Amino acid sequence: MAFDQGDGEELTRFVVDRRHIRRSDNTVHHNAFMPARDDTLSVYWITELPDAEVWDIGNTHVAPYRGKPIIGRADLNSLVVYGESLRVQTLGAQQN
Repeated sequence: MAFDQGDGEELTRFVVDRRHIRRSDNTVHHNAFMPARDDTLSVYWITELPDAEVWDIGNTHVAPYRGKPIIGRADLNSLVVYGESLRVQTLGAQQN
């Protein structure tokens, strides 16, 4: 399934840095979406996953790698990504 077809796909960005959370309303600041020096940014495909499983992905795969606990996440639709002339590249598990 392509990310840019139909209604798009749900993606999430896990947040480990308090600077990326707006204290006034607990929303994710745009800086959480700034890419690394190699112009990449990790997001996870979460379409149809239960909420507990999404948090488990962050706690299992992101927190240990970053050495910090997950303090939040920002969910977005892949169509938003494409609307900004960006792309989603899948890595890891293959899609059917």
